[in-house]
Amino acid sequence: MNLLKSALQVELNFFFKAIHCADTAQPVITDSAFCQARKKLKYQAFIELDQEQVSYFYHHYPYRDWNGFRLLSVDGSTMRLPSNHDIALYFGGISEDGDCPLARVSQLYDLRNKVTVDAVISPYSIGERELSTHHMTFLTENDLVLFDRGYAAFWYFAEIRSTSAHFCARMNIDQWSQVDQFYQSGQKETIVTLSPSPYSLKICQEKNISTEPLTVRLIRVELENNEIEILMTSLTKRQKVGSKKNH
Repeated sequence: MNLLKSALQVELNFFFKAIHCADTAQPVITDSAFCQARKKLKYQAFIELDQEQVSYFYHHYPYRDWNGFRLLSVDGSTMRLPSNHDIALYFGGISEDGDCPLARVSQLYDLRNKVTVDAVISPYSIGERELSTHHMTFLTENDLVLFDRGYAAFWYFAEIRSTSAHFCARMNIDQWSQVDQFYQSGQKETIVTLSPSPYSLKICQEKNISTEPLTVRLIRVELENNEIEILMTSLTKRQKVGSKKNH
């Protein structure tokens, strides 16, 4: 936390000098003892500390929103890990060059306040969308979650709505018939109703999520390079619908 700049033993000596208000730096513990104790520190401690800091920020500081919503994004990636047998055995993934194991990571990020609300790391075999569902417990009714095409699925939309949060997703045109029809129509926006596919129906039932059809809005966005993107959102009204209680 002090961003070490010297040898570990020197830093330890100055640390204990500071907390004991001593005149000179004296060795209290050795760097070897410190390293052995550090290995016993449970990783859950860092998760709890992070969650405590995030909670403190939202409860004690004015934060920026967008039309009353906390604007969140979900994204995933892979992470190269140290080349260690136990690490490789647990996480499973192997980098393209075969030099190190790979893990899957996912992050829930507050775009306007630059805060990581939640982050998770898992074995490589767990899919990006499945891993991101760990973030659902941190969503509230005043959240708008943004995500890319790889996350779009009825069961995923339904799980977000089960938390009372809203979503906005970039869509694949050729994988959703209603999206393709809207794209071909040339309309600027429209309201459609989504019903679960057999696969999503099964996932919803396993997760005890409502399988009721979802009413969503499709929006056409014309980019500067003339490319057209289609967005799908659970915000079906044009007017501001977020809570005015946020800062």
